[in-house]
Amino acid sequence: MLTVLAGLSALIYWPMARRAPSVPRSVVKTAAVGLLALAAWQQAAPTLLILALVFGSLGDLALSRPGQRPFLLGLISFACGHLALVGLILSRPDSDPSRLVSDHVWLMLALINLAALMAGALIPHAGKLRGPVAVYILIIFMLGLSALTLPMGWVALAAAGFIASDAILGWEVFRLAPDAPARTATSALIWPLYWGAQLGFLLTLV
Repeated sequence: MLTVLAGLSALIYWPMARRAPSVPRSVVKTAAVGLLALAAWQQAAPTLLILALVFGSLGDLALSRPGQRPFLLGLISFACGHLALVGLILSRPDSDPSRLVSDHVWLMLALINLAALMAGALIPHAGKLRGPVAVYILIIFMLGLSALTLPMGWVALAAAGFIASDAILGWEVFRLAPDAPARTATSALIWPLYWGAQLGFLLTLV
């Protein structure tokens, strides 16, 4: 039931993504992942998964508010959530770091190149947030690499969704003009990729 309510919250928020910040908008956005965290707790999921989802909901709350300080708090929250997921994935018995070079070497190289491209495209335009953005890019790609230590499946797909949503969000925040027509497409893509990734982690890492 909690997962269904989370899904309804996600659907309600999706058309609100382009609207101006407001309390109802923040509540709906936070609930969409906060309810997933409650569902994970209800299912006695690993503590690190619950923490990752809690940090995700806190990050959503921060990013739903205007200004640079909330954005920084959101980065910190999501970074903590990613690190929790990395710890959870690497602690699983089916995690094998040797897969990075034995099974998934081309995907590993693709991730490294994508991280370099993101860093080059975003960091020079991040102003006072250059340092936090650089650290965040490193952490999100740590999540992607950790997912490749597992057999290829839904965890890797969820990590890919998270990386894609972050890449699009970074481009929207740091490279697109406020009135750029492309923002209509970016706002439509970011939310389903991000929330779908959070749901994927819940369904596969419990």
